[in-house]
Amino acid sequence: LLNYNISTENEYSYLLNGDKNIWSEWTKETYKEFSNLHEGEYIFKVKARNIFKFESEITQIKFTVLPPWYRTSFAYFIYLFLLLFIVWLSIKIYSIKLKRENENLEKLVTQRTAEINLQKEEIKTQSENLKKINTQLFERNHEINQQNEEIKAIAESLKQANTIITQKNKYITGSINYAQKIQTAILPDKDFIKKLLPQHFILYMPKDIISGDFYWLKQINNSLLIVAADSTGHGVPGGFISMLGVSVLNEVVRKSEIINPAMALNDLRYNVKKSLKHGKKNSKDDGFDMAFVEINTENNELIFAGANMPLYIVRNKQLIEIKPVMNPIGIHPQEKSFINNKFKLLNNDMIYLSSDGYKDQLNSNNEQFKVDKFKKLIVDISSTSMNNQIQTLKEEIIEWKGLKNQTDDILIFGFRWLM
Repeated sequence: LLNYNISTENEYSYLLNGDKNIWSEWTKETYKEFSNLHEGEYIFKVKARNIFKFESEITQIKFTVLPPWYRTSFAYFIYLFLLLFIVWLSIKIYSIKLKRENENLEKLVTQRTAEINLQKEEIKTQSENLKKINTQLFERNHEINQQNEEIKAIAESLKQANTIITQKNKYITGSINYAQKIQTAILPDKDFIKKLLPQHFILYMPKDIISGDFYWLKQINNSLLIVAADSTGHGVPGGFISMLGVSVLNEVVRKSEIINPAMALNDLRYNVKKSLKHGKKNSKDDGFDMAFVEINTENNELIFAGANMPLYIVRNKQLIEIKPVMNPIGIHPQEKSFINNKFKLLNNDMIYLSSDGYKDQLNSNNEQFKVDKFKKLIVDISSTSMNNQIQTLKEEIIEWKGLKNQTDDILIFGFRWLM
Protein backbone atom coordinates (compact mmCIF):
# COMPACT_ATOMS: atom_id res chain seq x y z
CA LEU A 1 0.00 0.00 0.00
CA LEU A 2 2.85 2.43 0.72
CA ASN A 3 4.33 4.40 -2.05
CA TYR A 4 8.02 3.65 -1.96
CA ASN A 5 8.73 5.62 -5.05
CA ILE A 6 7.80 8.82 -3.32
CA SER A 7 8.68 7.77 0.24
CA THR A 8 8.98 11.32 1.39
CA GLU A 9 5.21 11.65 1.03
CA ASN A 10 4.45 8.80 3.45
CA GLU A 11 2.98 9.77 6.85
CA TYR A 12 3.32 8.06 10.20
CA SER A 13 1.38 7.81 13.48
CA TYR A 14 2.64 6.25 16.68
CA LEU A 15 1.52 5.22 20.16
CA LEU A 16 3.54 4.36 23.27
CA ASN A 17 1.74 2.05 25.69
CA GLY A 18 2.39 2.97 29.25
CA ASP A 19 2.82 6.65 28.39
CA LYS A 20 -0.22 8.52 27.03
CA ASN A 21 -1.90 5.57 25.18
CA ILE A 22 -3.10 7.95 22.44
CA TRP A 23 -2.16 7.81 18.76
CA SER A 24 -0.25 10.80 17.61
CA GLU A 25 -1.14 13.08 14.76
CA TRP A 26 0.08 11.99 11.29
CA THR A 27 3.54 13.32 10.53
CA LYS A 28 6.18 12.84 7.84
CA GLU A 29 8.91 12.56 10.52
CA THR A 30 10.56 9.15 10.43
CA TYR A 31 11.74 9.17 14.02
CA LYS A 32 10.41 9.93 17.55
CA GLU A 33 12.29 10.75 20.78
CA PHE A 34 10.93 10.16 24.28
CA SER A 35 12.48 11.72 27.42
CA ASN A 36 11.94 11.42 31.15
CA LEU A 37 10.35 7.96 30.87
CA HIS A 38 9.91 6.25 34.19
CA GLU A 39 11.42 2.83 34.56
CA GLY A 40 9.13 -0.03 33.34
CA GLU A 41 7.90 -2.06 30.32
CA TYR A 42 6.81 -0.17 27.19
CA ILE A 43 5.34 -1.11 23.73
CA PHE A 44 6.00 1.30 20.88
CA LYS A 45 3.43 1.00 18.04
CA VAL A 46 3.67 2.67 14.67
CA LYS A 47 1.61 2.68 11.44
CA ALA A 48 2.06 4.40 8.08
CA ARG A 49 -0.06 5.65 5.17
CA ASN A 50 0.72 6.64 1.65
CA ILE A 51 -0.42 9.57 -0.39
CA PHE A 52 -3.67 7.73 -1.11
CA LYS A 53 -4.40 7.48 2.62
CA PHE A 54 -3.95 3.74 2.68
CA GLU A 55 -2.71 2.62 6.10
CA SER A 56 -0.20 -0.12 6.74
CA GLU A 57 -0.34 -2.79 9.42
CA ILE A 58 0.67 -1.80 12.96
CA THR A 59 4.24 -2.55 13.84
CA GLN A 60 5.19 -2.75 17.52
CA ILE A 61 8.44 -2.83 19.47
CA LYS A 62 8.73 -3.86 23.12
CA PHE A 63 11.46 -2.33 25.31
CA THR A 64 12.29 -1.88 28.99
CA VAL A 65 13.44 1.31 30.77
CA LEU A 66 15.72 0.51 33.68
CA PRO A 67 15.66 2.69 36.87
CA PRO A 68 18.61 5.09 37.64
CA TRP A 69 21.14 3.88 40.19
CA TYR A 70 19.74 6.01 43.05
CA ARG A 71 16.36 4.22 42.75
CA THR A 72 17.78 0.76 42.80
CA SER A 73 17.33 -1.69 45.68
CA PHE A 74 20.99 -1.34 46.55
CA ALA A 75 20.59 2.42 46.79
CA TYR A 76 17.57 2.03 49.10
CA PHE A 77 19.62 -0.29 51.29
CA ILE A 78 22.36 2.35 51.53
CA TYR A 79 19.76 4.97 52.45
CA LEU A 80 18.40 2.82 55.27
CA PHE A 81 21.90 2.11 56.55
CA LEU A 82 22.78 5.85 56.62
CA LEU A 83 19.52 6.69 58.40
CA LEU A 84 20.18 4.10 61.10
CA PHE A 85 23.78 5.36 61.44
CA ILE A 86 22.60 8.98 61.86
CA VAL A 87 20.05 7.94 64.51
CA TRP A 88 22.74 5.96 66.35
CA LEU A 89 25.24 8.84 66.12
CA SER A 90 22.64 11.36 67.40
CA ILE A 91 21.84 9.15 70.37
CA LYS A 92 25.56 8.73 71.07
CA ILE A 93 26.26 12.50 70.91
CA TYR A 94 23.22 13.28 73.09
CA SER A 95 24.37 10.70 75.65
CA ILE A 96 27.87 12.23 75.78
CA LYS A 97 26.38 15.72 76.11
CA LEU A 98 24.00 14.58 78.84
CA LYS A 99 26.86 12.96 80.70
CA ARG A 100 28.92 16.16 80.55
CA GLU A 101 25.95 18.23 81.74
CA ASN A 102 25.48 15.88 84.67
CA GLU A 103 29.16 16.22 85.56
CA ASN A 104 28.93 20.04 85.33
CA LEU A 105 25.77 20.00 87.44
CA GLU A 106 27.51 17.95 90.10
CA LYS A 107 30.43 20.41 90.12
CA LEU A 108 27.99 23.34 90.36
CA VAL A 109 26.13 21.73 93.24
CA THR A 110 29.44 21.14 95.03
CA GLN A 111 30.51 24.77 94.41
CA ARG A 112 27.16 26.19 95.55
CA THR A 113 27.27 24.02 98.67
CA ALA A 114 30.72 25.37 99.50
CA GLU A 115 29.51 28.95 98.91
CA ILE A 116 26.48 28.42 101.15
CA ASN A 117 28.70 27.07 103.90
CA LEU A 118 30.99 30.09 103.52
CA GLN A 119 28.01 32.44 103.63
CA LYS A 120 26.81 30.74 106.78
CA GLU A 121 30.17 31.45 108.39
CA GLU A 122 30.03 35.08 107.19
CA ILE A 123 26.48 35.50 108.48
CA LYS A 124 27.54 34.07 111.80
CA THR A 125 30.47 36.50 111.95
CA GLN A 126 28.25 39.43 110.92
CA SER A 127 25.70 38.46 113.52
CA GLU A 128 28.37 38.61 116.22
CA ASN A 129 29.56 41.96 114.86
CA LEU A 130 25.98 43.30 114.85
CA LYS A 131 25.63 42.34 118.49
CA LYS A 132 28.75 44.35 119.28
CA ILE A 133 27.50 47.28 117.16
CA ASN A 134 24.12 47.20 118.86
CA THR A 135 25.84 47.39 122.20
CA GLN A 136 27.94 50.33 121.00
CA LEU A 137 24.84 52.02 119.48
CA PHE A 138 22.99 51.67 122.75
CA GLU A 139 25.89 53.34 124.56
CA ARG A 140 26.15 56.01 121.84
CA ASN A 141 22.40 56.63 121.95
CA HIS A 142 22.69 57.31 125.64
CA GLU A 143 25.44 59.83 124.93
CA ILE A 144 23.34 61.45 122.17
CA ASN A 145 20.40 61.82 124.51
CA GLN A 146 22.65 63.64 126.92
CA GLN A 147 23.99 65.83 124.08
CA ASN A 148 20.42 66.54 122.93
CA GLU A 149 19.65 67.93 126.32
CA GLU A 150 22.72 70.13 126.08
CA ILE A 151 21.73 71.19 122.51
CA LYS A 152 18.24 72.09 123.66
CA ALA A 153 19.74 74.32 126.32
CA ILE A 154 22.08 75.90 123.75
CA ALA A 155 19.19 76.28 121.24
CA GLU A 156 17.17 78.10 123.85
CA SER A 157 20.09 80.42 124.49
CA LEU A 158 20.53 80.97 120.72
CA LYS A 159 16.83 81.67 120.37
CA GLN A 160 17.08 84.37 122.99
CA ALA A 161 20.25 85.73 121.35
CA ASN A 162 18.55 85.65 117.92
CA THR A 163 15.63 87.63 119.30
CA ILE A 164 18.05 90.24 120.60
CA ILE A 165 19.99 90.26 117.29
CA THR A 166 16.74 90.56 115.28
CA GLN A 167 15.68 93.52 117.38
CA LYS A 168 19.09 95.15 117.00
CA ASN A 169 19.17 94.37 113.27
CA LYS A 170 15.74 95.91 112.88
CA TYR A 171 16.97 98.96 114.74
CA ILE A 172 20.17 99.15 112.63
CA THR A 173 18.24 98.62 109.37
CA GLY A 174 15.80 101.31 110.39
CA SER A 175 18.71 103.62 111.11
CA ILE A 176 20.29 102.84 107.73
CA ASN A 177 16.97 103.40 105.95
CA TYR A 178 16.65 106.70 107.74
CA ALA A 179 20.22 107.54 106.70
CA GLN A 180 19.19 106.77 103.13
CA LYS A 181 16.35 109.26 103.42
CA ILE A 182 18.83 111.85 104.69
CA GLN A 183 21.21 111.04 101.83
CA THR A 184 18.37 111.25 99.30
CA ALA A 185 17.32 114.58 100.77
CA ILE A 186 20.76 116.14 100.19
CA LEU A 187 20.75 115.08 96.52
CA PRO A 188 19.32 117.61 94.01
CA ASP A 189 15.55 117.75 93.67
CA LYS A 190 14.18 115.95 90.58
CA ASP A 191 12.06 118.94 89.51
CA PHE A 192 15.08 121.22 89.88
CA ILE A 193 17.15 118.94 87.61
CA LYS A 194 14.27 118.69 85.11
CA LYS A 195 14.08 122.48 84.95
CA LEU A 196 17.81 122.87 84.26
CA LEU A 197 18.16 119.78 82.02
CA PRO A 198 14.82 118.93 80.35
CA GLN A 199 16.27 115.81 78.73
CA HIS A 200 18.28 113.84 81.27
CA PHE A 201 18.41 110.54 83.14
CA ILE A 202 20.14 109.37 86.32
CA LEU A 203 20.90 105.65 86.78
CA TYR A 204 21.49 105.44 90.55
CA MET A 205 21.94 101.87 91.88
CA PRO A 206 23.53 101.61 95.36
CA LYS A 207 25.21 98.31 96.12
CA ASP A 208 23.76 98.47 99.63
CA ILE A 209 21.01 100.67 101.01
CA ILE A 210 23.27 103.71 101.25
CA SER A 211 25.47 104.70 98.32
CA GLY A 212 29.01 106.03 98.19
CA ASP A 213 28.24 107.63 94.79
CA PHE A 214 26.49 110.99 94.60
CA TYR A 215 25.58 113.70 92.09
CA TRP A 216 25.24 117.46 92.53
CA LEU A 217 23.83 120.38 90.51
CA LYS A 218 23.85 124.11 90.98
CA GLN A 219 23.23 127.19 88.83
CA ILE A 220 25.19 130.38 89.43
CA ASN A 221 24.26 133.20 87.06
CA ASN A 222 24.92 131.84 83.53
CA SER A 223 26.93 128.87 84.75
CA LEU A 224 25.40 125.42 85.20
CA LEU A 225 27.53 123.24 87.53
CA ILE A 226 27.18 119.45 87.35
CA VAL A 227 29.11 116.95 89.48
CA ALA A 228 29.23 113.15 89.65
CA ALA A 229 31.37 111.56 92.37
CA ASP A 230 32.42 108.10 93.54
CA SER A 231 33.37 107.88 97.22
CA THR A 232 35.79 105.40 98.73
CA GLY A 233 33.83 102.26 99.67
CA HIS A 234 30.07 101.76 99.70
CA GLY A 235 27.30 101.17 102.22
CA VAL A 236 27.44 103.11 105.48
CA PRO A 237 31.16 104.14 105.23
CA GLY A 238 30.67 105.24 101.62
CA GLY A 239 27.50 107.06 102.60
CA PHE A 240 29.36 109.08 105.27
CA ILE A 241 32.10 110.00 102.79
CA SER A 242 29.54 111.00 100.14
CA MET A 243 27.62 113.25 102.58
CA LEU A 244 30.93 114.81 103.59
CA GLY A 245 31.64 115.40 99.90
CA VAL A 246 28.31 117.13 99.29
CA SER A 247 28.79 119.24 102.40
CA VAL A 248 32.34 120.31 101.45
CA LEU A 249 31.26 120.91 97.84
CA ASN A 250 28.43 123.23 98.95
CA GLU A 251 30.77 125.03 101.32
CA VAL A 252 33.49 125.55 98.70
CA VAL A 253 31.06 126.96 96.13
CA ARG A 254 29.14 129.03 98.70
CA LYS A 255 32.22 130.68 100.19
CA SER A 256 34.05 131.62 97.03
CA GLU A 257 31.37 131.31 94.37
CA ILE A 258 33.88 129.13 92.54
CA ILE A 259 32.64 128.08 89.13
CA ASN A 260 36.03 127.10 87.70
CA PRO A 261 36.02 123.25 87.84
CA ALA A 262 39.81 122.81 88.29
CA MET A 263 39.95 125.40 91.07
CA ALA A 264 36.93 123.78 92.70
CA LEU A 265 38.57 120.32 92.66
CA ASN A 266 41.85 121.67 94.06
CA ASP A 267 39.97 123.50 96.83
CA LEU A 268 37.84 120.40 97.48
CA ARG A 269 40.94 118.25 97.88
CA TYR A 270 42.42 120.70 100.40
CA ASN A 271 39.21 120.79 102.48
CA VAL A 272 38.61 117.03 102.34
CA LYS A 273 42.17 116.28 103.45
CA LYS A 274 41.74 118.79 106.25
CA SER A 275 38.37 117.34 107.32
CA LEU A 276 39.59 113.75 107.32
CA LYS A 277 43.00 114.62 108.78
CA HIS A 278 44.72 113.03 105.83
CA GLY A 279 48.11 113.56 107.29
CA LYS A 280 47.51 110.32 109.21
CA LYS A 281 48.40 107.01 107.57
CA ASN A 282 45.23 105.25 108.70
CA SER A 283 43.03 107.58 106.57
CA LYS A 284 45.09 107.63 103.40
CA ASP A 285 42.49 105.65 101.37
CA ASP A 286 39.53 107.98 102.02
CA GLY A 287 38.30 110.41 99.35
CA PHE A 288 36.49 110.68 96.01
CA ASP A 289 36.78 110.29 92.26
CA MET A 290 34.90 113.18 90.69
CA ALA A 291 33.82 114.68 87.36
CA PHE A 292 33.12 118.44 87.60
CA VAL A 293 31.40 120.16 84.64
CA GLU A 294 30.62 123.85 84.13
CA ILE A 295 28.45 124.85 81.15
CA ASN A 296 28.06 128.49 80.13
CA THR A 297 24.43 128.68 79.05
CA GLU A 298 25.05 131.80 76.94
CA ASN A 299 27.93 130.64 74.72
CA ASN A 300 27.42 126.84 75.16
CA GLU A 301 31.01 126.36 76.31
CA LEU A 302 31.71 123.33 78.52
CA ILE A 303 34.64 123.28 80.98
CA PHE A 304 35.55 119.94 82.52
CA ALA A 305 37.96 118.92 85.27
CA GLY A 306 38.20 115.31 86.42
CA ALA A 307 39.70 113.49 89.36
CA ASN A 308 40.11 109.87 88.18
CA MET A 309 36.77 110.18 86.36
CA PRO A 310 36.50 110.99 82.61
CA LEU A 311 33.74 112.79 80.69
CA TYR A 312 32.07 111.24 77.61
CA ILE A 313 30.39 113.29 74.88
CA VAL A 314 28.60 111.59 71.97
CA ARG A 315 28.01 113.70 68.88
CA ASN A 316 26.38 112.11 65.82
CA LYS A 317 27.29 108.59 67.01
CA GLN A 318 30.94 109.63 67.54
CA LEU A 319 32.44 109.30 71.03
CA ILE A 320 34.59 112.10 72.45
CA GLU A 321 36.39 111.24 75.69
CA ILE A 322 37.90 113.98 77.87
CA LYS A 323 40.39 112.35 80.22
CA PRO A 324 40.82 113.31 83.89
CA VAL A 325 43.90 113.92 86.02
CA MET A 326 44.74 110.55 87.61
CA ASN A 327 44.49 111.86 91.18
CA PRO A 328 41.64 111.45 93.70
CA ILE A 329 40.05 114.12 95.85
CA GLY A 330 42.20 112.94 98.74
CA ILE A 331 45.81 112.05 99.44
CA HIS A 332 48.05 110.77 96.66
CA PRO A 333 51.81 110.02 96.69
CA GLN A 334 52.31 112.10 93.51
CA GLU A 335 49.78 114.86 93.91
CA LYS A 336 49.00 116.87 90.75
CA SER A 337 46.93 120.01 90.24
CA PHE A 338 43.65 119.51 88.43
CA ILE A 339 43.28 121.15 84.99
CA ASN A 340 40.40 122.52 82.92
CA ASN A 341 39.40 121.11 79.53
CA LYS A 342 37.25 123.36 77.30
CA PHE A 343 34.77 122.06 74.75
CA LYS A 344 32.25 123.81 72.50
CA LEU A 345 28.83 122.10 72.73
CA LEU A 346 26.46 121.74 69.78
CA ASN A 347 22.74 121.13 69.83
CA ASN A 348 21.78 117.52 70.69
CA ASP A 349 25.21 116.63 72.07
CA MET A 350 24.83 113.78 74.60
CA ILE A 351 26.98 114.12 77.78
CA TYR A 352 27.68 111.25 80.23
CA LEU A 353 29.26 111.32 83.71
CA SER A 354 29.77 107.87 85.24
CA SER A 355 31.37 106.27 88.28
CA ASP A 356 33.39 103.07 87.75
CA GLY A 357 30.71 100.78 89.25
CA TYR A 358 29.12 100.00 85.88
CA LYS A 359 32.28 99.08 83.96
CA ASP A 360 33.74 97.13 86.94
CA GLN A 361 30.67 94.95 87.48
CA LEU A 362 31.54 91.21 87.40
CA ASN A 363 29.53 88.43 85.81
CA SER A 364 29.26 84.80 86.91
CA ASN A 365 32.69 84.09 85.33
CA ASN A 366 34.28 86.95 87.30
CA GLU A 367 34.72 88.97 84.08
CA GLN A 368 34.41 92.77 84.19
CA PHE A 369 31.94 94.60 81.94
CA LYS A 370 34.91 96.86 81.01
CA VAL A 371 35.09 100.44 79.80
CA ASP A 372 35.25 99.67 76.05
CA LYS A 373 31.96 97.83 76.19
CA PHE A 374 30.46 100.69 78.21
CA LYS A 375 31.64 103.25 75.62
CA LYS A 376 30.11 101.26 72.75
CA LEU A 377 26.84 100.93 74.67
CA ILE A 378 26.40 104.68 75.28
CA VAL A 379 27.24 105.41 71.63
CA ASP A 380 24.58 102.90 70.50
CA ILE A 381 21.85 104.39 72.70
CA SER A 382 22.88 108.07 72.46
CA SER A 383 20.25 109.02 69.86
CA THR A 384 17.32 107.41 71.73
CA SER A 385 15.03 108.86 74.39
CA MET A 386 16.12 109.29 78.00
CA ASN A 387 13.66 106.62 79.16
CA ASN A 388 15.04 104.16 76.61
CA GLN A 389 18.64 104.94 77.57
CA ILE A 390 18.20 104.36 81.30
CA GLN A 391 16.12 101.22 80.67
CA THR A 392 18.72 99.79 78.28
CA LEU A 393 21.59 100.53 80.69
CA LYS A 394 19.70 98.91 83.54
CA GLU A 395 18.75 95.78 81.55
CA GLU A 396 22.27 95.35 80.17
CA ILE A 397 23.97 95.42 83.58
CA ILE A 398 21.34 93.16 85.19
CA GLU A 399 21.74 90.61 82.39
CA TRP A 400 25.54 90.87 82.61
CA LYS A 401 25.82 90.22 86.34
CA GLY A 402 23.20 87.42 86.32
CA LEU A 403 23.25 85.78 89.76
CA LYS A 404 26.44 87.60 90.73
CA ASN A 405 26.02 90.15 93.54
CA GLN A 406 26.49 93.80 92.62
CA THR A 407 30.14 94.62 93.30
CA ASP A 408 29.97 98.44 93.66
CA ASP A 409 27.65 101.43 93.62
CA ILE A 410 26.55 102.47 90.12
CA LEU A 411 25.97 106.05 88.99
CA ILE A 412 25.48 107.28 85.40
CA PHE A 413 24.33 110.88 84.83
CA GLY A 414 23.38 111.50 81.21
CA PHE A 415 21.80 114.55 79.55
CA ARG A 416 21.20 115.98 76.09
CA TRP A 417 22.31 119.57 75.55
CA LEU A 418 19.56 121.64 73.90
CA MET A 419 20.15 125.17 72.65
